[in-house]
Amino acid sequence: MAISLTFFAFTTIVAYYYMAETNLRYLTRNVRNLLVVSGSLRALQLLILIATVMGCVSSAGAAWTLGDIGVGLMAWLNIVGILVIQKPALKALKDYERQQKQGIDPTFNPRELGIENADY
Repeated sequence: MAISLTFFAFTTIVAYYYMAETNLRYLTRNVRNLLVVSGSLRALQLLILIATVMGCVSSAGAAWTLGDIGVGLMAWLNIVGILVIQKPALKALKDYERQQKQGIDPTFNPRELGIENADY
């Protein structure tokens, strides 16, 4: 059981770090200053390391609290993201429903809906 739990904890930390780094690289994709980009990446690595150490040496309640805070922050960021993409998503939904009512096989064409930077 301990070995399974160790692998679960390790893969969870690696997955969360991967998601965080991917998102950070996306957010800093237009930043030309390499010092800022590499500094923010190092800050993320330090934050993950501190969170991991704190989770290892603190009580179970504190570790769960730290995890709950992280999950809560991700939830709020997802809600903000949903609100940002709400308008194009609703356009696509209305177009889908319109095509269904017409009895045709619905296809997504972002150009017809005025949605930019979407794959077709």
